[in-house]
Amino acid sequence: MQNLLANVVKLCNRGDSITMSNTMNNKKVLLSISHTGVGIDKANQAKLFEDN
Repeated sequence: MQNLLANVVKLCNRGDSITMSNTMNNKKVLLSISHTGVGIDKANQAKLFEDN
């Protein structure tokens, strides 16, 4: 979680916004984070969930 939030902040500039929300469904918590920063380019998006 800490790494996720650090990356969101790193990819944002002054004036960008970060939105976090959470919901609970069937005893599970769903966390959603979005931002208006530059984001991760398409070539690297597929690598996000690789198990290294």
